[in-house]
This record gives sequence, C-alpha cells and structure tokens, in this order.
Amino acid sequence: MNMKKKIIFSFILVLLILLLNTVQASVSISEPKGTYNLGDSLDTEIVFSYSEQIHGFLRITLACGGGENLVYFSPTIIESSHKSVDISYPVSKALGSCHISASIEDEKNNKLEEEKTINFLLTDKIDIDASINKEEFEPSDTLEIEGEAIKANGEKVNGIIEILIDDNEYTTSVSKGKFSYGLELAENILPGPHNIILKIEDIKGNKGNNSVIFKIKQIPTSLTVETNNNEFILDEILIITPKLFDQAQQVMSENINVRLLSKETVILFLSKDRVLLEESVQSSNETMYRFTEDAPPGEYIVEASFDNLKIEKTILVLEFEKVEFKMENNTLAVTNIGNVPYKKSIEVMFKIQEQVIRESIDLDLEVGETQVFELEAPKGTYDLDINAGEDSMKFSNVPLTGNVVATIDLNPEKNIVNNWALWLFIAIVIILVIFLYFKNKKKRKYGIKKKETERIDTKAIEREHRMISAGAVDKDIKKIFNKHTGKLAAQTIMPSLVYGTKQQISVLLISISGFEKFAVLKKKDLQKFNKVLDRYFEAITQKIKVHQGVVDLYGSNLVVFFNVVKQYRHDIAAIKTAKDIRKITEVFNEAVKNLDVELRVKAGINTGLATVSSIGADKAVKYTSIGNTITLAKALKNKALENEILIPEKIYEHVSNVINAKRIMPLYLTGTKAINIYSVKDNGDVKERHRWYVDRALRR
Repeated sequence: MNMKKKIIFSFILVLLILLLNTVQASVSISEPKGTYNLGDSLDTEIVFSYSEQIHGFLRITLACGGGENLVYFSPTIIESSHKSVDISYPVSKALGSCHISASIEDEKNNKLEEEKTINFLLTDKIDIDASINKEEFEPSDTLEIEGEAIKANGEKVNGIIEILIDDNEYTTSVSKGKFSYGLELAENILPGPHNIILKIEDIKGNKGNNSVIFKIKQIPTSLTVETNNNEFILDEILIITPKLFDQAQQVMSENINVRLLSKETVILFLSKDRVLLEESVQSSNETMYRFTEDAPPGEYIVEASFDNLKIEKTILVLEFEKVEFKMENNTLAVTNIGNVPYKKSIEVMFKIQEQVIRESIDLDLEVGETQVFELEAPKGTYDLDINAGEDSMKFSNVPLTGNVVATIDLNPEKNIVNNWALWLFIAIVIILVIFLYFKNKKKRKYGIKKKETERIDTKAIEREHRMISAGAVDKDIKKIFNKHTGKLAAQTIMPSLVYGTKQQISVLLISISGFEKFAVLKKKDLQKFNKVLDRYFEAITQKIKVHQGVVDLYGSNLVVFFNVVKQYRHDIAAIKTAKDIRKITEVFNEAVKNLDVELRVKAGINTGLATVSSIGADKAVKYTSIGNTITLAKALKNKALENEILIPEKIYEHVSNVINAKRIMPLYLTGTKAINIYSVKDNGDVKERHRWYVDRALRR
C-alpha cells in the first residue's frame, strides 16, 4: 500500500516539473468579412500570447487557391505576455477563395503555434440586374431598360454602363447602383429575337455583364408583283410571282391574293372589272394564266394584295389578226378568231384543170364573227386556194355549179354601207315619203276626204295605246327614252307601209318595273340620273335596231313592232330582242347596284295582222292591230314572272327547231277558253345545229 502511494506521488511530481518547464503560447485572429472587391482593404488584427520570453519569428500569410502571399514576417523577442499585430492588406487581384494564416516559429522555423481564419472571397465581380418594358416590340417602338449594378461585396456602383444592341453601342450613367435608358427601335429592324448586352467596369477594375433578350414582330411593309413579260400575244402564258416583304426587306412566306383583271364594257358608258384569274399564292411562288383566243387586246391589270397592302401592274395584250376558213359543200365560212376586227381583202383562186380564176372578197368581221359566202362556178370539181397572208388555206375537190365564177355574200347587211346605189335608192324613198306626207297634209287642210278604205280609226289607235299603257311614267324618263327612239322608225320605214297598209307583224310587249326607285336618285343627283337611264335606253334601242324593230314607250311598257321593214323571220327577231333586253337589264342592275336601284322586266310576244295608221310629226309609226294581236301580247306579259319571256303555241310551233322553250300552265283567255304557252329558256338562245340557219334568216 505504501509502495503504491510512493509510485503515484513520484509520477505527479515528474509531471509538474515538465509542465513548469513548457512555454505556453497562443494565436488569435479577428474574422474578416465574407467578400472583398478590388480596391477594398483587407483589415484584421492578430494577437500572439506567450507564457514566457520567446526568441523567434511571427509569420502572417494570405493563402488563396493553393498559393500563399506573405503578408507579415518579423523576428521578435517577446518579453510581455502578448503581442498584437494589425494587418491592412489592399485587394488588387481577384484571387478567389482565401484565408489568413498566422504562426509563431522558433529560431529553427519550427511552428510553435498557428491559427487560420475561415475562407473569404476576393473578387472583381459586379452583379447587373436588368429588365425591359415588354418582351415583344414592333419596328419604331420605344424600348426602355432599367436595372441595378451592385458589387459582390454589396456596395452600390457609381459609373458608366455600356448597352449593346445589334452592334450599336449606347452608354448611360449608373448612380447609387441604379440606371435606366430608352431608345426608339429602327424602322427596318430585323424580326425575331435580339440580345441586349450590358457591360460595366469601375476604376478599380471591378466589372460585370449581363444580357436581356427581346423579340421583334415581323410586319409586312411592302409588296411586289413580277411577270415574265410586259407584252403578250394570244396563247402565250403569263407567269405571275408575288412577293411580300417585311420591315427589313426579307421575303415573307404568307399567302397573297392574286388577280388578273380586264376592263369589260357592260352598257356603253359603264364598265366593270372582269376577273380572269383569282388565286391565293404563297409569297415568291408562281401562278400562271394562258391568254386564250378570245382575249381582247389592250391593258390588263395584275393585282396582288395582302391585308391593307395592294399593288397593281399593267401588262399589254397585243392585237392579233387571224381568220379561220371552213368549207361545207359550196359554202365558205370565214370566222375571225383573232382579237381585233378583221377588215381586209382575201383572194379566192378557183382551179380546174389548167384554168385559174381569181375572185377578191372584202371582209369586215368583228371578233368572233362569221361571214358566209356561197361560191358559184361552171359545173365542175375545183381546187380552191384562199390567200389571206399567213392564214391562207387550200381546199381540194370542191364541187361547184353555176353560170359564172362568183362569191355571193350571205350577209348582205355587211355590204350595205358600201353599196352607193342602195343608199341612193333609200334617199329617194325617204324624199318620196316626205313628199307624200306633206301632200296628204295639204289635202286634209282643204277638206279633201279620203276613200272609206283609207280612213284611220284614230279612236281605235288611242284605245290600243291606253290598253298597253301601265300608268304615268316620269316625264324625264320618257324624255330620255325619246332621245334614242325618235328617229328609229324613220330611218327604216318603207313607202308601202303608209296609210292603211295591212302587215303581218310580231309585237313584243315588255314591262319594265322599278323606275320608282329612281326618284331618290333623281333628287339626289339629276346628272347621274340622266346619264344612267340615257345609256340604259341607248343600249336597248341599239339592240332593237340590230333586229330591225320599231319601238315606243307607253307608261312603263316597251312596245316593239317587227316586220316594218321586210323580215324573213320577224318572230325570231322578236324573241332575240326580248332576250337581249333581259340580258342588258341584268347587267345594268349589276353595274348600278351601289345606287340602290333595280329594274325588272317581263315580256309577252305575239304575231298577227296590224294596220299602219300614220307617221306623225315625230316620225313615229302607229299601228292598229287586227284581232287580238296586241291584246294577247299584253296578257302574256301580265302572266309572265320577273325576267320571263312568254310566247303562244302558234309561235313556238314555228321556232321550236331553233329556240329552246318550256311549256307551262295554259293561259285562260276566258272562263272556258285557254291556249298553250311557252317560257323561253335562258340557256341556249339558239339550238347550236341551227345557228347558221337562223343568222342567215335574220340577215335577209
């Protein structure tokens, strides 16, 4: 027991001796901030504590990224119990993550004590936070950008910030960390995403950058239309290429509306755009159109449009003269298949055995018109050479008969203008008519009575006129109508029709309704009122003249007589006139629909005997019908629907081989008596296989 106590006591005594002989030392360092920027001062205090006097060294280092920078090193003899060292280290490099190490070393550089700080950051970074007023812009919009610039140590920046947009550089000041800038975007700025680059650097070398993305809308700003040529002839192909461009003149891929237009006259003074082509074409793609043989010469408009953008280009279709020849038995048909009137002479060579006889033919053909000639020659089989420049043609083994070689024009009205003898005859007839008129007037003045058979039943005429009148019509409308019809009869009347002559006629009675709507137009614009109706009636009377009719206006009814001048098929002429007037009215309504007016027609046609009663001072022909010629026409007109033409069965039986018509419900003339009637169809005016026959008949 005593032995154990001695051992323990001896151990404690040795330990105390060792502790008394050991130097006691310690190092403490004040903790630095977490982040330092360039230009900052790294300040810290290091305290060394000792238990006794030490001969050695004090070492302070800055350790960053595996390397060390010596901050402080000094040999020292410390007699006091502690020593304090203040360190102020200017940050001049961005060294990254660092710490400070302080140690006490003896004379042999053995570290007696060492202390390290926690890691801190030495950086040159400036953080930029920026925003813009919206994400998507249009050209010429104002872009506004604002934001903050803060150093990594939390201090606010003062300085200049650079703003780069599409290689354009702008600058603005930064005050207390804040900045803002606005600019107007260019008109031709590229569509799509754009990058705003922000850069800043202070005088200490701290710097930062950031970027903001914005978008620019693609706005269509211009339109072009290209064609493969500016001038065309028939059968050539027009290639149209539309292109749509954005604000930066880049081609867009949108669809463009493309139209090809030509001017089409509808009623003399009125014209409208005829749409030949209308397609939706992708920008830079092509569309094509072939100019067919019926394309008239002149200017055509190529139009391209997209939203509110529109562009037009004028191209030209050149005049093209061409005729086509067809031979059937001994009849030569010449058709103008060009796009301009054909007014030339052609030569026909009759060849038989070794004989050659030449005949010249003068042609006067409108576009699409056919002129027919009957060829005669002494009986035999001939080879025919037709010389018409590039359109020449040969026909072989054509059998002909006749006494002499001749070409007989089956379209006599074409030649009437060139027949001076006929014109002289017409002049003599007109003079004779005027002479008889004044002679008769003189006889009536001195009380000379005519024979009973020559007396004119004027009361009957008045009854007929009152019967077909549908009420009063605007006097201005009547005046406009009379301007075109006053001389129509006088130009064609024949002496044999005057005073009591009985004549087989066709009468066309047309009701025109809708004039009441023109009252508003008349009050609003009298000049336009006169112009519109003037051209309407002019177009109608021109068609009546073509079919050799005599016309007058009673109330709102047109009354047209045919066979005043001898006509071979005056019933067909009446039907064709009614259809022409119906077509003119339809086109007229389409042309003036913006005026909020509309005319409607319905027609009845009949044939029968009538008596020519007089030619008044206004040179108008008056008739007294025999039987119910006009009465039945009026009944048919009254039964007709709008835009319908009705004819009785007796006419249909004569024209059924050439006119398309449909039988409808009978017309009751009395409670028990009815007749079959027919409605003339709009499609197929004349049956195709009989067209040449009808045209020839109407020209006799």
